Amino acid sequence: MRRQGEIFAVPLSAQVSKRTLRMAGAGFVRSGNLLGTNHEATEVARMPDGTTIARGTLHHRPPWRRPDHARVRLDRRNWHVVVKTTVLAATHTTKPATVTN
Repeated sequence: MRRQGEIFAVPLSAQVSKRTLRMAGAGFVRSGNLLGTNHEATEVARMPDGTTIARGTLHHRPPWRRPDHARVRLDRRNWHVVVKTTVLAATHTTKPATVTN
């Protein structure tokens, strides 16, 4: 598994090819966006169920500033399922402890 910021790339079996993805209904783009983030991959496949699969190199391309992350090279031949981390925000507050003597 490879990581770039909030993007994780989980390798698929070497048996998964562009042909098998196409037969499963995937659409392909070059330099495609990953999951609505500022991350892109060299080659991206989008499955009918919304799954994003990529191979090549991951790039961080934020608008108006320099990237926060170095490029990450994935295996050029093998595809990777792309997932985004989710962090839950705290929905409660705690009172500071009081000290009594």
